[in-house]
Amino acid sequence: MIKYLKMMRVQHYVKNVLIFFPCFFAGEMGNSVLLKKNLYAFITFSFATSIIYIINDIQDKERDKLHPIKKMRPIASGQISVKKAIAAVIILFFSMSVLVAIVKMDITAIGCCFLYIFINLLYSFGGKNIPVFDVALLGAGYLLRVLFGGYVSNIQVSSWLFLTVMCISFYLGLGKRYGELKKQGGEYRKDEHIEATRQVLTKYTLSYLEGQMYLCLGLGIVFYSLWAIERLVALTYTVPLVIIICMKYNLLFINTDGDPVNTMYSSKSMMLLLGVYTVLITGILYL
Repeated sequence: MIKYLKMMRVQHYVKNVLIFFPCFFAGEMGNSVLLKKNLYAFITFSFATSIIYIINDIQDKERDKLHPIKKMRPIASGQISVKKAIAAVIILFFSMSVLVAIVKMDITAIGCCFLYIFINLLYSFGGKNIPVFDVALLGAGYLLRVLFGGYVSNIQVSSWLFLTVMCISFYLGLGKRYGELKKQGGEYRKDEHIEATRQVLTKYTLSYLEGQMYLCLGLGIVFYSLWAIERLVALTYTVPLVIIICMKYNLLFINTDGDPVNTMYSSKSMMLLLGVYTVLITGILYL
């Protein structure tokens, strides 16, 4: 059972918390009807993300075998056969469809969910090999989570919040590439091992990725500040804490492969900062 959960990458479901953002920031988390819808939406989207992870692992099976970390994944290591993995995809897709029917989701919400699947299939089957386009596809996944949550809750996503998530999404995607490239030491050179494990890394340099990362991060903080001022003036007091969290993240991911979930889980102090931010913003919005 554990190997199947590992294949589904349930630890990455934390990204789907973005679905709750529109409801949370609108001050509607006390609405039991909306909360229930959001919980169903969270499970639905989690199944969708697992479908993509499994398909991607099937597609990258041979490449992952050459990667020092990814070779331990259930499909690449042979713990789970391709046939069983495909069967899991079918079961997850059926379960996702049942949940969509139970919740009676709006057509736009359903469209967001299936657009996420389409974009990630595009990524898996070639998009990840095109520089910049690969990062845009990765970033789109975070944006669609927020929009999906907005459509499920029937809450319009603020323009400033949309731009904040967009910029931070690009920052995280660029950071992932930066971490992967630095881990394999591939700047400014053609390396057969790097090309075999992640072809697009041969198109990037650390200096380029670093510059674009901090451009997106800076814009993200500016847009967050503008959202805070527009939403509630008291929220501007969370801006310094957000900057500190970003600084801490920048320090942490230098020694990781750039994966945002692994980076976040790697430090208790990072988890503490996120907890303080959550308590602070909850207090401002709901007390």
